[in-house]
Amino acid sequence: MLDGCEATRDGVASLASSLVMSCGQLTVLVTSRSPIGIEGEQVLMLQPFPTPAPTDLLALVSSSSVQMLVDRVSRGGANLEVDASNAPLVAALCLRCGGLPLALELAAAQLTVMSLPDLLEHLDVGGNDDDQLRAVLAHSYDLLDADEAEVFRTFAILDGAVGLPLVRRVVSEDRVAPMRIIRVLRELTAAGLMWVDKSRARWRYQMDDDVRRFAADQLVRLGAQQQAFGRLAGAIRGILPADARTPPSGYQDEVLDMIGSVRSFLGAAIDGRAEPDVGLEIAFRLHRFWAATNVAEGRFWLSRLLAQAPAGKWTGYATFALGYLAYWAGDADVAVSQLKSAAESFRDKDVTYSAHSLIYLAGLLDDLDRVDEALACVDRAVDVASHVGSVDLQVAALSGVGCVLAERADPAAATHVVRAAQLCREGGSPAQLAAVLSTAAMVCWQAGEHEQARALVEEAEPLHRENRRIARVVWLSVTAALELERGEPAVALECAARADEEGTALGVERELPLLRCIRALASIATGDVAAASTHAQSALRAAQALTYTFPIALCLETAAAVLHARRDQADFAPRVADNDAFQALLAAAGAIRSRGHRPVPPSLRRELDPIVKRAAGRSTGRLGVLDAATAAAYALTLLEGEQLADSRAS
Repeated sequence: MLDGCEATRDGVASLASSLVMSCGQLTVLVTSRSPIGIEGEQVLMLQPFPTPAPTDLLALVSSSSVQMLVDRVSRGGANLEVDASNAPLVAALCLRCGGLPLALELAAAQLTVMSLPDLLEHLDVGGNDDDQLRAVLAHSYDLLDADEAEVFRTFAILDGAVGLPLVRRVVSEDRVAPMRIIRVLRELTAAGLMWVDKSRARWRYQMDDDVRRFAADQLVRLGAQQQAFGRLAGAIRGILPADARTPPSGYQDEVLDMIGSVRSFLGAAIDGRAEPDVGLEIAFRLHRFWAATNVAEGRFWLSRLLAQAPAGKWTGYATFALGYLAYWAGDADVAVSQLKSAAESFRDKDVTYSAHSLIYLAGLLDDLDRVDEALACVDRAVDVASHVGSVDLQVAALSGVGCVLAERADPAAATHVVRAAQLCREGGSPAQLAAVLSTAAMVCWQAGEHEQARALVEEAEPLHRENRRIARVVWLSVTAALELERGEPAVALECAARADEEGTALGVERELPLLRCIRALASIATGDVAAASTHAQSALRAAQALTYTFPIALCLETAAAVLHARRDQADFAPRVADNDAFQALLAAAGAIRSRGHRPVPPSLRRELDPIVKRAAGRSTGRLGVLDAATAAAYALTLLEGEQLADSRAS
């Protein structure tokens, strides 16, 4: 169910369409003031409660409007008896509320503090439903004292359930005394202008969307909107560390607790209701938070803020943050552009971030098989790190060199990352060490230094028990690879499945092809070739979604291994008929690997050896050497065909 979607119709239409297309049995229920406008949409118009007639007392008392009115008055601690003497007044009130539940809620709240005739006297008759609701809201607003009105208006910039500390920070002491805010919130709740969730240790206050829109109108009318968003920005800044590279574990829960209001501020910065440059600053300071929670959301906000905001103090930092998140999302096209721009903007201003930009840029250039350029970038970063003397920067630079060399299975890669880990042990935080150990373990595994990789994995294990982070996904992936190499496919499957789940949730797209190939190869080792086929297909689709091609090589080799395992099952009658399939997949994979000088990781060679040996010495067959995209599509066709045949055979 997607609720209140009129403000984001295009996004909801895109999301609902893709969900329904992907999940055949799924029904999406959308509430909105207007249809979303997608194919297959069935529109159910919700009408207001029928207006009860005052002349029929029994029908009046049993009507939905009156029953709701009586119930809400009773919940507020008062009593509303409907009889012949007040039936016309009750019917008139329901008419003026337009049968709208929210308007009835607000009217009921006022009936706890004034009489029915007095309330009717103050309400204006509206021309349509919206006017009727606003008339009730306006009357409720007019009854507020100065402090209550101030808190009510300010609450318009807060979204979702909000705790008392945030309300206090945003309203500010010079506007409403902190000690009064508790009483003010109680009065606003009693008036039906907000509601409170008392189920948690800290009570949480929230406004209905229609009430928030009305409150926002009052804030704009007084010209106080930008100042209110400025105070909200200060409250958000107050929980974020001064150094944006700080791991998010220390502030992640606080940000999640107020995430609706964070989104409210960023949206305001995009459309000009808040300072755009402040929006860039806060989005930059949140980039490590998004890397630990939702990479896609971080990219969403940063890309839109950069598109709207004029160049300013925080533009370069926000550009770096977008490139950093795009790197982990596997979007090389965007990431290369952003990180190049960031590195250039920082050249004479902030050498630390210039070096960090170069390190991630090197990884992306390596992804694109531009090895010489990648090494030049990390060499520049290493040079900067040696002059700056920052442990954090030296660790990052050494890790960057190790990652580029590891793709070539160069044993020297291990030397660099082991040195990086030692520097981090001596001068880094536990969170930094957890990340460095994961990267170092992956590099050592790729370079064939398996004993060193296992030692690093074991050292990192206690550091990865709690938080879901990118580093934990990397750690789980290399753990799975090492368990597969050690002959423990069941353990490898468990680790890779957890990495897949957490990596998908975080949006760490670049890690998915490898760990899904590991799942496929481990499934072959356990004899579950059907599951292996599913994982191999999933790996191929993940690789196809990336903007660089080298992960497709391992996916093609894995697909060939699955097809090979299927052919050798004696009880499986339908087989891949054409031997050219194996040669075509392996030849395409070999072409990709040779272009980037990327050998098969040593520990995966054993898993792929049977199919490689079977194809050794044979030509590429009548299909020749396919390009990466065609080979991936061909592999998917073969795997899907095998699964269909398997289903028919069963």
